[in-house]
Amino acid sequence: MNITTEVYKGQLSKYTNVVKGWQYRWFILDPRTGILNYYLNVTDQPRGRVHLEAAVISPSDEDSKTFTVNPTSGELVMLRAQNARSRQQWVNRLRAVAEYHSKKPPPPLREHLIKCSNVTPSSLAKLREHLFLVEQSHVSLSKSIEELPSCGGLRNMDQELLMLKAVSQTILLSLSQCLVHCKSYTVVIPEHGINHLIN
Repeated sequence: MNITTEVYKGQLSKYTNVVKGWQYRWFILDPRTGILNYYLNVTDQPRGRVHLEAAVISPSDEDSKTFTVNPTSGELVMLRAQNARSRQQWVNRLRAVAEYHSKKPPPPLREHLIKCSNVTPSSLAKLREHLFLVEQSHVSLSKSIEELPSCGGLRNMDQELLMLKAVSQTILLSLSQCLVHCKSYTVVIPEHGINHLIN
């Protein structure tokens, strides 16, 4: 049985803040979606769900039955199995599913491939025009950041602003290189096009 494809079901106790104690819940782990659903009983609608992508599953050091699931949402879920063997089975499966979904590649970006040999002089001129507008936007952005005060709320040396400036510069250089080497390479333009970078 492949624990990253086979649905796994069972009863666990879940710590609830409502009654400040442990309550039995029916759990269904669907490895395909990477979601752990839990129910008041088997026939009910889901009472809640936990997305396992990049979640951290940790057995408790205090006893042999308790473990926690800490998803990226930050909402810690405390669970308790019937015995140590059951806990290990749940922990193994949850960890495998969390790791599997963390490593799954994101959906491919839809791209338009333009063969440079088919690019006309007029379309190349249009690309240069767009690139010039991107360059002007980058200059304006850089100037706005540099003109910010060095102290107070928003500062010119804030790490996030410096990172934004650096990323803008990198994108501009990459686009410029694509345009320079357009006669010998294939240019990959995102679906939203260069205009998306300007807006």
